[in-house]
Amino acid sequence: MRTLTIRFGLVTVILLLTGVISTTFNQAAFFNLILVSLMISIVGYLIKFPLDEKYTPLTRGIVNFIGATIIIYLFTGLIYSALFSAFAIGLLETLILTRI
Repeated sequence: MRTLTIRFGLVTVILLLTGVISTTFNQAAFFNLILVSLMISIVGYLIKFPLDEKYTPLTRGIVNFIGATIIIYLFTGLIYSALFSAFAIGLLETLILTRI
């Protein structure tokens, strides 16, 4: 449960920073940002839970990248923002969540 909370916070911060850079998210879409962060965190946790023993850091990053790209694209409809955000999410989750 601790990793779910950390993942949610990490994804929210990444999406906020990406939204500032790419102007995808604005103040009116803050609820959508929280919803997308929650969805990415839950999907990442549900994928990680049954495969916990077989997960390597590289696999975790690739799976989180693909899941985040799909979810962000479905919510925003912008592929460049989805790829940029998902790359940052996959990279940071590979580096940060491997120690937790």
